[in-house]
Amino acid sequence: MAPPDPAGLNATGKPNGTLAALKSGVAFPPTSMTRIWMVSYYIDTTDPRRPQLVRQVNYPNFPAATPANPPQPVADIIENLGFSYDVINSAAPAGSYPLGAGDAPTPWPGSDTPLQIRAVNVSLAGRSEYAYTGSGTPRFFRNNLSTQVSIRNMSFNNQFGTSTTAP
Repeated sequence: MAPPDPAGLNATGKPNGTLAALKSGVAFPPTSMTRIWMVSYYIDTTDPRRPQLVRQVNYPNFPAATPANPPQPVADIIENLGFSYDVINSAAPAGSYPLGAGDAPTPWPGSDTPLQIRAVNVSLAGRSEYAYTGSGTPRFFRNNLSTQVSIRNMSFNNQFGTSTTAP
């Protein structure tokens, strides 16, 4: 992207991780690349009676030479958006949950950091805009979505030890 890239996602001139760093001699090896896009989702509560799930790709009007990239509403009447995280724990073996599955009642006393997040659990709840009155009592149609997003390459943790790496 043309400078300045507000998030620094497609920066040039870095010693590693750039297309220029792949160049060997005067020619590039067979290479395929794409720019990184930052896709954000958030709840817009401008009208508190109609909270909307909104999708934003990159930044609005960035770069200035491109057409505007305004936020786009994706869903109306969102009742809840929640996130939880799967963390590889520095004090416990990978994949083990010493306090049991689910939310821990207190923060882990170790020195865990956001770099140990391996997955993000997302739950989204929404309802219909208008009540259904076919049963006599007005009721809303509700729908829930739950998914898990794997975060790759945050850091490597060998959870399958061999005879040379096992403690």
